[in-house]
Formats: sequence, structure tokens, C-alpha cells
Amino acid sequence: MAGPISLKRRYSLLLSSACLGLLVVYYMYSAGEITVPSFVAGGRESLQDVDAKLKSGAAALTLPAEYSTTNAQKCELFFTPSYLQHIATHQLPYCEAQSSSAFHCFTAPRLSIPLTEGWGETDPLCVAQGVSFHPGRAGADRDFHLQCKLRDLVTERARFPEAAKELEGFRDKPTDWGWYWGDTGVGASLNTWNFEDPGDVTGCTRENINHSDWVILMRRDSTDTHNLWHKLMEILQARHSLDALRIAINPATGLPWLSEQDAAGVQLIFDDDREELLEPLWEIVTGGKPIRKSSLQQPTCFGNVILPLPGCGSPFWSNLLDTGHPEQCLSQTLLTTFVHRVFEFYGIAPRPVTEIHKHPTITIVERKENRKFIAVDHWTASLKERWPDSPINVVDFASITIEEQIKLAQSTDILVGHHGAAMAHIIFMSPGTTAVEILPRNFDQHGFRSIAAMRGITYIAGRGLYEEEYENAVNSKPLPQNWPPPPPQGFNHWQNQEWTYMTDKYILNLIDSAVISQKNRLGSSNL
Repeated sequence: MAGPISLKRRYSLLLSSACLGLLVVYYMYSAGEITVPSFVAGGRESLQDVDAKLKSGAAALTLPAEYSTTNAQKCELFFTPSYLQHIATHQLPYCEAQSSSAFHCFTAPRLSIPLTEGWGETDPLCVAQGVSFHPGRAGADRDFHLQCKLRDLVTERARFPEAAKELEGFRDKPTDWGWYWGDTGVGASLNTWNFEDPGDVTGCTRENINHSDWVILMRRDSTDTHNLWHKLMEILQARHSLDALRIAINPATGLPWLSEQDAAGVQLIFDDDREELLEPLWEIVTGGKPIRKSSLQQPTCFGNVILPLPGCGSPFWSNLLDTGHPEQCLSQTLLTTFVHRVFEFYGIAPRPVTEIHKHPTITIVERKENRKFIAVDHWTASLKERWPDSPINVVDFASITIEEQIKLAQSTDILVGHHGAAMAHIIFMSPGTTAVEILPRNFDQHGFRSIAAMRGITYIAGRGLYEEEYENAVNSKPLPQNWPPPPPQGFNHWQNQEWTYMTDKYILNLIDSAVISQKNRLGSSNL
């Protein structure tokens, strides 16, 4: 008969064996070598099957509608990578299948505003394949040639109603795409192109080309060549064009239109000979230095030619010009990615969001030719008395390099300026800082408010006075009879005004509010 010690030893051995067996089973289950059956009505199925069903069911379910507002949907479509994905999935070949060349277009969704309603609901991005280029041909005004027989989309829309849906947003002919501000866009570029032309370069067809040969032909805004906002938006949309082609699938190959390897070799070609603002920054589009069309002296067969999205078609530009109620999109956007690319190009380290200055730095953007602040020296003296420990800069951005401008915007806590291209520096400010924008007296746009929101910048808006209102407020000069005058005519009436009028009390109150807001970021101990 076994004694107590022997029984205890047996129980210990049994318990140890059971634990060891469970560990082995658990290990094999974790490694996927065994499955545990789950009993359900009508039979048995593995936990993996149940898990797969749960996942597929969850994917098909949606949250309540209030989680996706119209505003949120618009923000998602126009200001996030969904914008690029939309472009990639909306494409159309314009040449008939038997054509020796190809002309393929994509459409970007357009954020429509009253000022640009005539442009339509989409913006074009196109790729031409098998393009012969003839520089300086005597008596010719067209130097790009395609062997492309265009499809009859008018007939296709009429005969095939089911196809009409797929053709929405596309013009009947590539040349029907309109021209954009500054003589830009696909329509303007095609003014020097000839379709259905056999060309003079033997064998320049889509079948015989070097498929790794890519160029992007850039037609730049010719009306305002030193406007910072205009130039930034052109570079932004050119880069977006390449990014969209990186994720768009070429139906002829089943592969991305632009591979990672091909993207690294794209050559940017300006079709002008102008020296413009931000000339070096164009390198962030392709990674290489641009060349000019005028430097191409010999007939050439281009494998792939990209005609990019127009800069003024950017949703960020449309939002800036909106006179209604532009979207207040607060999430990280395409603009954030672009800003980081600019920082990387200039070797600028983004200011950490945790770097909060006890004494906020104030930067006033001074203009030398127009829209000058009427009493900026007096304001500066008053600010130094009010906030003696705060660094105060009064800077003419035209007198320093773009790299210096960006660095100054990064170090600034409060940026004060009149509406115009100089306020584009808002996008380079550190999230959490404050912008004070002075709007013209008669001006119905919302300025850079929405852009500031997208970058996490606190925004304060002020408004200038008529000279007569200023004289009345400061010097008690009576207002003219029949005051106020009718609103000025013309869109840009305010741009050439020499002075910006505001009372000292008004502008100082705006800046004081910005300073107090910044000091509050460190808590009550900093007040």
C-alpha cells in the first residue's frame, strides 16, 4: 500500500505531465500546426475560419453616418492622399488602339469656387507616348508631333450610355481642355502639338520607344513669375503629377505607369527661358536639375512626355480664393508632406512642437513698394514697450533668400503681414504658432485662414481702413459726403495700393492677442 509520500509524488508527476502537455499543445497551436474545432450549428469549423468570417463581416459594416460629414468627405478627397488615388483611378486613352502613338489623360477632382467655375469639374494630367520633337522648324509653330488618331468620344457617349458614365470629367478632345491662369495647363501646352502627324523621326512610336525614357514638360505661369504662392503651387502640382503616376496602373502592362526606377530618372523641361522665383526648388519634383526646351537642338523621339496638373488648379489654391465658407480641414494633409520636402531640400530641421518660447518672437513683414504699413516704426516701438523681452523683427522678405525666409518663419511665434504672397510663409511656420493677417478694406476672400488651419497655426484676421477713415479716426478729419464710396471694381484692385491704414490701437490689440495666446501655451506660470 502506497504511503502519503508516494501518492504525493504520483500527483506531482501527473500534474507536471499535464502542464507539459498543455504547453506543447499551446505551442503547436500558436505556430499554426494544429487547429481547434469550434462547434457551430450544422458542423464544425476552425477558429481561423471563424476569425476570417468576423474580419470580413467587420469590413462590410459601416459606422453611423454622422461619423462621415460632407465636410470630412471633402477634406479627405481634396487634401489627403485620396486626391492622388482619385487621379490614379480616373484615366482614359484618347488615341484609337491602332495608333502608333498614345495620349492618355487622368483627371483630378476640382474644388470648384465661383472664381473658377468656367474651368469645369476636373483638372487634366496627361501622358503622351511616342512623341517626336522638331526644334525650330522653319515656318512651323508646332514642335511636338504624335501619330494619334483620336477616338470619337462624342459618338461613343451617344451610342453607349453605359460608357458615358466612365467618360464623365473628360473632354471630347485633349485640345478641348481649357487654359488656366498664366497661360498654363494641358490645353495651353497642346497649342504647340500636332496630332495625327507621322512626324519626321523614323520609328518614333509607342512600340519602339525606350519605355524608361520620361520627361515632364512644364509650362509655367507667365503672369506673376515672382509670386511665392503661385510658384509653390506649381511645384506642388508637378510633384503630385508624378506621385499619382507612381500609383496609377497602366492597363496595357498591369504595372504602375511610373516605376520607382523610372521616377528617379524623369527629366523636367521648362518650355520657357525665364529666370523665376524658386528656380532651384524645382529639383524636388524629380530630384534632378531642370533644363529648357530651347537647349534641345536636335530632333528627338521622346518615349513618355508628362503634361502635369496646373498649379492654379490646386485645391489649396481654390480654398484660398473661396469667398464663401472654405473647408476647415484640421488633419494632416498633402501640404504637410510638401512642406517636409521643402525643408529636406534646404536642409532645414523642422522646429519641434515642444519648443515653446517663453517670450514669443514677433515678425512683421514689411513691404517697400505697395501695401506698406502706415506707421510700422511706431508700432514696433510700442510693442517693445509692451513686450520688452520678446524679439521683434521687421523684415522685407524681398531682401533675403527663400531659405532665410523659411528659417525665419520656423523660428517665429507670431507672423504679422498684409494679405498677399508673403503670407504664404504660414505653411512653413511651426504648428501651434500664430499668424496675424491684415486683409484689404474691401475683400471677400478668407485669406490664409484655411491654410493656417491645415498646418495647425492659430489664425487672427484684421482689416485695413480707407485712407479717409484713417484720417477721420486719427486726425478727426471729416469723412467726405456720400460716404462710404461704392466697392472698388476689379479683382486685384487692392494689390497696388501704396499704404495699408490701421490705427495704432487696432493693430496693437491684434498683436497683443497673439502674444497672450502664445504665452498661454506654457500655462499660467508664464503670464
